[in-house]
Amino acid sequence: MVEQLTASATEVHLWFVDLQQPLDMDISILSDDEIARLNTFKVSEQKDTYLKCRYVLRHLLALYIEEIPSSISLSYNSYGKPYLTDNPLHISFNISHCKHSAVIGITKGSSGVDIECTTGQSLKEASSLFLNDNEMKVLKLSSDPESALLHLWTQKEAILKAEGTGFSSSPHAITGYVTSSVQLQNAEVDQYHLNSFMRGSNIVSICTSNPVDIKQLDFSSHLLNRPFPQTLIYG
Repeated sequence: MVEQLTASATEVHLWFVDLQQPLDMDISILSDDEIARLNTFKVSEQKDTYLKCRYVLRHLLALYIEEIPSSISLSYNSYGKPYLTDNPLHISFNISHCKHSAVIGITKGSSGVDIECTTGQSLKEASSLFLNDNEMKVLKLSSDPESALLHLWTQKEAILKAEGTGFSSSPHAITGYVTSSVQLQNAEVDQYHLNSFMRGSNIVSICTSNPVDIKQLDFSSHLLNRPFPQTLIYG
């Protein structure tokens, strides 16, 4: 089925990006502040991840708002969350990455997304920094506390990113869902709705201001070769 790519308040497009795929990137499409941020990274892998995420983001946003990628103006709130400066379509976006995977969520309304790898990391030592007392008690009863802990982390980070504060706000004030395997579908947390699921070996959480359907899309480098401006048709 062929559809026009349009942002909606009742749907989130989650674009998954393989950070290991080679991309022919022209750094000149980035803004001066993005290039300045890029040059702060001393580790080449971190630098490459930031460049790919921003490069892909600009191309995706251009296909939604019918703009040239280099002409898109981004502003930042007081906590550093980016948003479209000129935004008559009320489009919101959010980026997250772990190891070789990244996800870019695009919708209308407040949103936050987080992706975490289930292998090669443990949050046990840091659990007291983001879990409240009730969550700590429930977590001890979980059949898989390590997995449940990662689920809670992604949920809370997605919520705080939707609020626009990130971890500048206390994660203890948010009560998440202690789950190690069950998918969350528009679960209510305060004024938000939370979706959480497994994508391969990664946990993904998306927080929105409205109940939404989730559309998972795989980013392909052929999208970089489309002329602008235009409306993207995909199928």
